[in-house]
Amino acid sequence: MSLISVVEPRSESELSAMLSLLNENDIPAFVQDGSVGGALPGVRIEINNIRRIVVPRDCANQARAILAAFAKLP
Repeated sequence: MSLISVVEPRSESELSAMLSLLNENDIPAFVQDGSVGGALPGVRIEINNIRRIVVPRDCANQARAILAAFAKLP
């Protein structure tokens, strides 16, 4: 299964909401770089701390459409 990154949530609550929406729509989603470093405060170094939601390549367009509302949030 080939995975593709669809979004980088800005907070833990946003991450949880996004994963829930994808799950409700039967889209398998995984958190890349979901290690402890992403939960710790301080400087966010992309390679260590930025979390990404990845989905199977054939679900990417549907996942982006579902999560589009988050892009409009401040």
